[in-house]
Parts: sequence; C-alpha cells; structure tokens
Amino acid sequence: MGDKFYAKGAKSIYFRVLKMFLLIVMIPFLILLIVYAGLTRNIENLICERNFEIVKTGAEDFERLLSNQENLAVFFECSQDIMNFYYRADPLAEGKTTSAILEAQNDLNAMGIANSDVLNIQMYAARSGALIDYSTCALYLDRYFWSGSFGLVGYDCEGWVRDILQNEEQADFREAEMFFRGNIRDVLIYNRRYASVSSAGDNNRIIFYIDASKVKKAFSAAQYEEGFLASWTAAALSSCRIASRERRGSILPTVSLRKTDTANAPLEAGRCCW
Repeated sequence: MGDKFYAKGAKSIYFRVLKMFLLIVMIPFLILLIVYAGLTRNIENLICERNFEIVKTGAEDFERLLSNQENLAVFFECSQDIMNFYYRADPLAEGKTTSAILEAQNDLNAMGIANSDVLNIQMYAARSGALIDYSTCALYLDRYFWSGSFGLVGYDCEGWVRDILQNEEQADFREAEMFFRGNIRDVLIYNRRYASVSSAGDNNRIIFYIDASKVKKAFSAAQYEEGFLASWTAAALSSCRIASRERRGSILPTVSLRKTDTANAPLEAGRCCW
C-alpha cells in the first residue's frame, strides 16, 4: 500500500512539474507569435506604402507625359505651317502646294528631336489624304505602310487606315506593337482629332506613338494586366481635361479605349515608300 501511495504522489508531482514546464515554454512561444504577427503586419504595410508611392510617382510622371502631348497638340492647332498642311496642301491636285507639306514636316521633325518619349507622330489630312511623320511625307498610304520604316503588327494597310487614320472618335487610346526603325516596339497610341478653329466637318488626325517601355518602367514594382496602359490613360486624361478647358474653353470629348487585335491580319512587308 505504501508503494501505491508513493507512486500516486510521484505521478502527481510529475504532472505538476510538466504543467509548469509547459507554461514556461508556452508563454515565450506565444509572445514570439504575437511579435512575429506584428512585425509581419508592419512589413506588409511598409511594402504596400512603398508600392503605393512607386505607383503614385509613376502616375504623376504619366500624367505629365500625357499633358505634354496634349500641349503639343494644342501648339500644332495654332501653327500656320501645320494648318496649311491640313487645309491648303493637296499636291496631287495642285503641285505648287507641295512646299506646304514639306514645311509642316520640317516643323514636326523639329518637335520629334525634343520629344524622346514619343517614338513617332503622324498627321493625317483628310482633305488631301496626305500623311507626314517625323521623317516622311506620304501621298500614297499603301506605299508608306509596312514600307520598311513603319507598320503596326496585326494590321494591313486597309485596317490601319480604317481604325487609325479614319477613326471617328475625338480621342482614342490603344496599345499596339509598332515596327519602328527595324525593331518591333510596344507603343501606346494616342489618336486625337486635329481640332483647330476651321476644322468643322474635317476628320483630321494627330497620332502620337508613345514608347510604352518608358511608361511601364515607372510601374515596374506593381502588377498590371494586359491593357493596363490604355485603361490608366483614361484616368490620367481627366487631369488633362482641366488644363485643356483653360486653354481652349472646351472639354476633351469622350475617350475610346481599345486593345489592338493582333490576330486580324498577317504582316505585310516589303512595300516601298516614296
């Protein structure tokens, strides 16, 4: 009977010591868990704040970029040489007006030298069907498109004329891949109507091919989906509308957002440019 009493007492002491040991071990463990959870939450908050600042800075840079292009478009609307290109020049009908196209192209080329964010700017005159860009004056569009200096992946000449040059939207944004100087470059296309005072009824266009890689660098720490640039442009444009309203007394009209369909047509290369 003494042995049983001794065994029972020893067992009771063993459990008491075990409970104390567990308490000694569990309390620091729980404290470590609480500290770890707090540190993890703080680190996540710091990462979110950092990413937010990166995206905020990128958004501000992108808004400045878009505002600069809008300011440039407004400048073109006041340029006499550019207005002559849109409304007077028609070399196929009047050869003497060829100089008006060349003068406008020289002005555009000068702007391109100082505008590194835009790979190319095209101006299309609906009246004459002529087009100029940084380095080319084109009277025959089928000889210009995929001629060796310019092309859009997924477009043939007919589709490019229909969807880009003859676009009816006041302002249209889309992402695309552009053949430029022997390379394929990702671009954000800002396609807007040339809206000078005497442009009633004319669907003249100014098309900016913005280097998408420079824009995406600002958002390199953030995850973005396909079509991100065109969608973000819609938000960025709202700030430009205020400035545009102050400069011209009007609001930029409805914006159309599209992602280029790269499966519509095969590439067409080897065309000559005059």
